[in-house]
Amino acid sequence: MLTASPTPQPHNLTPGPTNLTPVPTKLAPRPRNLALLLGFLASLLGGNAWPYAVATVTPTSKTVSRWFSNSVSYYLHPTCSPDLDNKKCKDQLRTGFQAWMKPSCTALKFTEGYHCNTAQGKCLFDSAKCSSDADCPSAMSLKVIPMGYNSNSRNELVFVENNTWKFGQYVLGVTSPVFYTNGAIFEADIAFNGFNYKWVADPGSIGGGYMDLLSVAIHEEGHFFGVQHMLPGSFSDNDPPTMAPSVDPFGKSATLNADDLKVICYLNPADAQYKCAGDADCPYINETDKSTGKEYYSAKLSCQSAACVWGGAATTPSGNSPLGGNCATDKDCKTGLYCQPFGAKSLCSQQCNPQTKNCPTNFVCYPYQGQTTKGACLPGQTQPQPTKKPGETCTSSAECTSLMCLQGTCRVKCTPNNPAECNSATEACAPIPGTGVGACVPDEKPKLAAVGAKCFAPEECISNICLKADLNADYGICRQACKGKFSCPESFACVPQTDGTEACLPGSDKLPAGSECAAANQCADGPCVAYASKQFCSKSCTPSAAGACPCGMACEESTAGYLCLPGAKAQCIEVGKSCETSSECVSGAACAGGECSAMCEVISGSSCGPGMGCARLAPDSPEGVCRAAGPAGLSEGCAKDLDCGSLFCAPDASAANALRCQKPCNPKADACPAGFACNALSPNLGACLLMASQGGAADAGAVDGGTSSGGGLPNGTNSPQPASGCSAGHPARSAPTLAWLAALVAAVWVIRRLRLG
Repeated sequence: MLTASPTPQPHNLTPGPTNLTPVPTKLAPRPRNLALLLGFLASLLGGNAWPYAVATVTPTSKTVSRWFSNSVSYYLHPTCSPDLDNKKCKDQLRTGFQAWMKPSCTALKFTEGYHCNTAQGKCLFDSAKCSSDADCPSAMSLKVIPMGYNSNSRNELVFVENNTWKFGQYVLGVTSPVFYTNGAIFEADIAFNGFNYKWVADPGSIGGGYMDLLSVAIHEEGHFFGVQHMLPGSFSDNDPPTMAPSVDPFGKSATLNADDLKVICYLNPADAQYKCAGDADCPYINETDKSTGKEYYSAKLSCQSAACVWGGAATTPSGNSPLGGNCATDKDCKTGLYCQPFGAKSLCSQQCNPQTKNCPTNFVCYPYQGQTTKGACLPGQTQPQPTKKPGETCTSSAECTSLMCLQGTCRVKCTPNNPAECNSATEACAPIPGTGVGACVPDEKPKLAAVGAKCFAPEECISNICLKADLNADYGICRQACKGKFSCPESFACVPQTDGTEACLPGSDKLPAGSECAAANQCADGPCVAYASKQFCSKSCTPSAAGACPCGMACEESTAGYLCLPGAKAQCIEVGKSCETSSECVSGAACAGGECSAMCEVISGSSCGPGMGCARLAPDSPEGVCRAAGPAGLSEGCAKDLDCGSLFCAPDASAANALRCQKPCNPKADACPAGFACNALSPNLGACLLMASQGGAADAGAVDGGTSSGGGLPNGTNSPQPASGCSAGHPARSAPTLAWLAALVAAVWVIRRLRLG
C-alpha cells in the first residue's frame, strides 16, 4: 500500500492494474452477429439495455474511482511502436482518446503533453537541451507504473519490446491508474505488449501474432480514466462492448458503442450531476477476488429520481425468459434464444428468414441491416409500410422509404468510401459503427477557431495546430503553420514541433549581428552587409564603447557610418564555448581541447566544481584549466593527465618510471602529506611519493663498496646519485633496504589493484 500526504488530509494510494487479453483466433462469428436490425437502428444507436462498470477504491467502499480534474494530459513515447509508421502509431493512440471525448454529456478532455519546449530548446522534466521530445531522457524512459516503477506525475503510454514484459504472451496491454482513498486518480500509465505481438492499424488483420492497435488502445484508455471490464453474461455476444475483457476478432473493439460512451458521462458529467433514465444508465461495480484473481460484480446502482444511487443488486441471469420476454443478456433467455435490443429495451428473440416469415404468431421477422434472408423474431402484428421520405422524423426504419431511421430522422444508406448516394454539395456519408455502411447526413462542418484563439485539440483550429503556452495551462492556443525561418509574422518565430510540423510561436527569427544573411529583413539590429565575399548581419556601433560589437566583430568606419564588421576574436569567448587560441577566451579562461575553460592552479587545487579538477596547460606549468576528473585513482596506470582523478599522470620513480596517476606538488615548497615527499619532475612540478621510495647517498653499510643495488632511484640507475631536492633532510637508507621497501610498495599497489577488480 503506497501512502501520500497531500494537503489538507493524507489519503492512501492504491494501484489498480487491469489487463486486456485476446480472443483465440479460432473463434467464429455467430450468424446473428452480422449487423443491426434495420427497423430499430435509431433506437439501438440512441441507447442499449447493456450497462457499464466502474470501480470503487475498496470492495466495501462506495467511493468511485475517477479523475477529479476534467482536463487530463497524456504523454506518448517518442518512438511509439517500431511495427508501425511513427505518426500512424501515435495517431491510433490519439484517436482512442478522441473517441472517448465525443459525447457532449461529458466534461472530461484529454490533451497530449510534451517533454521538449522547442521554443526555448529545453526539456521540461530534465536538464537536457532539446529540439524534440526524443532529445529528453525523461521522454525516452520506459519506467512506467505497470512495469513496477514509481509514479512520476506523468501519464505515459509506452511499448515494451523486450523480455522485460512480465504479464505473459496473452496479455495485450496493462493500465495502472493510481488514486487516493477519496477516489481521485492522479496518475495512470499504459504499457502495450510489443514483445509477443506485431501491431497493425487494421482490425481485419487480427490473428497470427498481429494485433490491431486501436482495438487495444481504446480499451486501455477506458481503464485510464476509471472504466472497468464488462463481464461475460452482462452484454450481448452479438455486439460486445469495447470494455469486454477480450478483444473482438472482427474489429468491434475498435469502436465505442452507445453504452461504452455512457460511462464517461457518468464519471465526468458536463452538467452538475449525471442524469439517468433507467437502471441500464447506471453502472455495475466491478471488483477482483484477490484469492482467485477473477473479476465479479459486487453491486449495481439503480436509477431513482434521475440519479444513480446505491441499493441495486448485481443479480445472476435466470435463463427463463421466453421469446419476446425482457432480458439484459443472452443468459436471461431460454435455450435457443438470444437477447436482442428492441427500442428502449431488450427482448429474447430467435433467428428467422424475412422472405419466408417463419416467426411464431404475433411476431414479425425484422431483417438485419443489408441482409435479405436473416433477421430476428420480435413482437408485432404487421410491419408498417414505409411512407416517410429522407429528412422526415421517424421512430423506426420501417417508416422510411429509404429503410433507414437514424437518430430520429429518415436517412439514405450510403457507402462510406464512395458516397455516390449522397448530395456531394450538402451531404456527407457518416459511417455507422460496426455495419460497414453509412448514412447521408447534412454536411455541417464545424466552425474552426482562428489563429490566436483558445483550443483544446488540433482539430478545433483552422491551422490544425493547438499548442499550450506552458505545461500547466488548461487550454492551448491555435497557432499558425509555417515552413522554415522568416515565414512567420513579426514577433513570431517558426519552431519545429515533435510531430514534424512547424508552428509560429512568440519570439523572433531575426538574426543577430555576425550571422550570415541573405536580405536586410533577416537581421535583428542592422543591415545585411557584404564583407570578404560573404554577407553578414551588422549593426551601428561606437568605437570607444566597450562591447560595442559581438565577439568576432570590430567597430569599423564605413560609408554608412561605424558598423560592426567581422574581425578578430579577442577575449570574448565565454567558458564552455569553442575556441582556437587562448587569446580568444575571456579573462580568467584559456583554450584547452578546443574549448574555453576556467583557469586554475594545479598544485593547490581549485574550486572547479564537483567531479572537476585542475589539468596543467603544459608539462612544467603550475597553471591549468578546469576539466572533468578522470576515472583512475592514485597509483593506477595512465596514458595522459585526463585519465586520472588527480588530472596528473607522471613517471613513478618507485615503479621504474611507469606512468601512473599521482598527486602534483611544488618541488620548491614541499606540501605533500605526512610520509610522502615531493619528487621533482621539472623545475615547477613534482609528484608526491612515499618517503621510502626516495633514493639518497648510500651509507657505510652498503654492499659492493658503497654502490646501490636497488632499482628505485629517481633517475632509474643503479649507481649512487645525489639525493633530489625533495628528499633533502630525509635519512639515507642502504640499498638492500631501499630495494625491499620499493618492492613492498609495488606489492601493496598490486594487491589494491586486485581488490578493485
